[in-house]
Amino acid sequence: MILSLRENLKEDRIGVTLLKPGYIATPEVIKDFEETNTPVDYAIPLTGIFTIIESIFKLSNRANINELEIPTML
Repeated sequence: MILSLRENLKEDRIGVTLLKPGYIATPEVIKDFEETNTPVDYAIPLTGIFTIIESIFKLSNRANINELEIPTML
């Protein structure tokens, strides 16, 4: 799907970035961590994800990040 989006939006110079985050600190993830006795500070703060997205939006339309993996540091 990502490749099709990229191909179809290429003429309009619209980039498509695939974000592959680790565990984001959502209520569901925090609950799962608590149930499995995993420290909740292993989850990536949502503000960190927002910062990454804002940074991508600030790039020139001449630059494109195809894929960005954001692993959780355990």
